[in-house]
Amino acid sequence: MKKPAYPKRTAPFDKLMRHAEPCLGGFVPFSSVDWPDALSAVVFVKGCPWRCHYCHNADLQSREGGQPGGWMQALGTQ
Repeated sequence: MKKPAYPKRTAPFDKLMRHAEPCLGGFVPFSSVDWPDALSAVVFVKGCPWRCHYCHNADLQSREGGQPGGWMQALGTQ
């Protein structure tokens, strides 16, 4: 059986994530669909190194272009 071809990573994970503050990709202050049987706030973090071909959040794979001041908004300090 032939192995599936996975995309190659551009850099080792430790180099991608070393000394980097997580980049906020999105913030949903109220969600009724992201957690079973509960209301929740959802924080989307950018910078996934896996590059899965079936990913439905592919725009979150890159660490570039996060929301400016996003963490302050997510933490409720802005």
